[in-house]
Amino acid sequence: MQSVQEQKEYLPDVGYIIESQLLLSEKEVVDGAKFIGDLNPVHNDPDNEQTIRLGGIIASGSHITAVFSALLPTHFMKFGPMLGAHMDVKFTAPIKPNTIYTMNWVVQSKEYKKSLGGTIYANAGTIVDPAGNVTVRANASIILY
Repeated sequence: MQSVQEQKEYLPDVGYIIESQLLLSEKEVVDGAKFIGDLNPVHNDPDNEQTIRLGGIIASGSHITAVFSALLPTHFMKFGPMLGAHMDVKFTAPIKPNTIYTMNWVVQSKEYKKSLGGTIYANAGTIVDPAGNVTVRANASIILY
C-alpha cells in the first residue's frame, strides 16, 4: 500500500479511469428520492400510470447524479485537497432498481491554473447498463490543490 506522500507524488494524468458498480434496491430508490425531496411518483408509486409505462420504479436523477458525482472526490482526495467546479449530466435511459450498472469517469484533460493554485481536471463519465447501453453521460471538472 502506498503512503500518503507516495500517492501525492503521483498525480492522475489524461486517461486516468475511476470505475465503480451501482446497484440500488427498490427501497434505496424510494428512500433516495424521498431523502432529497423528489416526490415524483415514478420514484415511489409502482401503480402510477407513468411508472407502469416506464416498466417500474426508476431512480431520481438527483439521487443518481449525487452518487455518480461522489466518485470524483472519493478518488481525487487521496491526491490532495480538491473541490468540484462544474458538472453537467444527460440521462439517456432510466436507472432501475436491482440492476448492476457500471459507473466510470475518465480524465480528459488537466491544466494547472496559477490563479487558482491548483490543477483543473476535466472528466467525462458514463453509467452503463448490463447490456452495454449508456444510460447517463456527464462532464465534470474538479480542482486538485
